[in-house]
Amino acid sequence: MERKTTFALALGGIAALLAVCALVIAIGVSDDEDGDDGVGVEAAALLQRVERLEQALASADAPGPPNKVTEPGGFAKWMVSNAVARYERDGREATLTYYNDADNMDGVWYVFVLEVRDGVLYTMAHPSRPELVGTTRERIDANGFNYGEAVMATTEAGGGKWVNHLFTHPITREDESKHTWVERRDNLFFGSGWYGDVQ
Repeated sequence: MERKTTFALALGGIAALLAVCALVIAIGVSDDEDGDDGVGVEAAALLQRVERLEQALASADAPGPPNKVTEPGGFAKWMVSNAVARYERDGREATLTYYNDADNMDGVWYVFVLEVRDGVLYTMAHPSRPELVGTTRERIDANGFNYGEAVMATTEAGGGKWVNHLFTHPITREDESKHTWVERRDNLFFGSGWYGDVQ
């Protein structure tokens, strides 16, 4: 049996045991005519432990990333989802530091972060093009497509959108078609995508 499966089964068993204990204590509390608050606190603590174990179990069962070769769209969304989760968990500065580090690229895959200030986009994180960080520029590709406007049209409520445009490939340094998934949080836009013809 795989180690992950064994771990998940063990967590499930512990969670079930704790749930039974919490139920027994809760029943005892309702039958307790003395109203012993210590038992109620113990039941609440056990229920919290059950909830934490259930969360751990859910994350142990979570699927890995989509295959970046056969499912590039799914992989791009997965990259951006992780970036947004990092931002919500660790905050702005830690997230920007992480995504400005070229060690956090996965081959040609990376996350970039843009910020809108007074209707202008600034690059805040870009591990492939560090010279762009802190700058703003016209975001119109060689075909005349204003991908900056397309990015800024992404709304937080919309859940994200695809922006297809030409951009510099991190290895060839030539303009190539890029298919970018963008999500917005606050005034930041998180994006990742792949290069090549639309499939």
